[in-house]
Amino acid sequence: MTIRLENIRKIYKNTGITAIENFSHDFKDDRFIVFAGRSGTGKTTLLNIISLIDLDYEGDYFLGRRKISSYSRKEIEILRSKYFSVIFQEYELLENESVLENVAISLEKKLFSKKDNEYKVYEMLKKLEIEELMSKKAKFLSGGQRQRVAIARGLIKNPRFIIADEPTSSVDDISKKIILKTLKEYVLEDEKRKIFLASHDRDLIDYFDEKKLIDLG
Repeated sequence: MTIRLENIRKIYKNTGITAIENFSHDFKDDRFIVFAGRSGTGKTTLLNIISLIDLDYEGDYFLGRRKISSYSRKEIEILRSKYFSVIFQEYELLENESVLENVAISLEKKLFSKKDNEYKVYEMLKKLEIEELMSKKAKFLSGGQRQRVAIARGLIKNPRFIIADEPTSSVDDISKKIILKTLKEYVLEDEKRKIFLASHDRDLIDYFDEKKLIDLG
């Protein structure tokens, strides 16, 4: 299953601002896609469209051979839950819950026992080198630790498509290296996986050798 966009146009109706004008691209052969450009050029808007969060646009979005517009809202929610994981800039963590609980929320609790879920979370946190924080509440974490928890939560359900908006914009250098390494390894583990990133971070842009860089201006 791949993603293809044709003549995507996005106008924010409340302001009349055109965020995207006739964007087309077939991502079939791309695995690391980076949208670069200054603030206001439509990077986040494109990610919201690709991740099926924003459905209010002109043009055609194909997931596989079928247009997204042919699905019902309920079907789109199922597609988003099954195939996509979004890593938000704001982390979106549950402040009074532990790291374990924040990550485990992405797992199908009915399918696995509590012990199995805890083990899965531990292994994912280990990859991001924060397994010792498993019982710590989110509100006590640093910015870099919070982003690593958010990424663990995004990856643990094994999504086909990862959507990451400025994943290294507010983290320390150590966290940045760990985040980039983890994201790259995750995509390379399965040829069906893709990651869509929005960033103006030169370190991130340069890190992925076989990337598709799309400069939006």
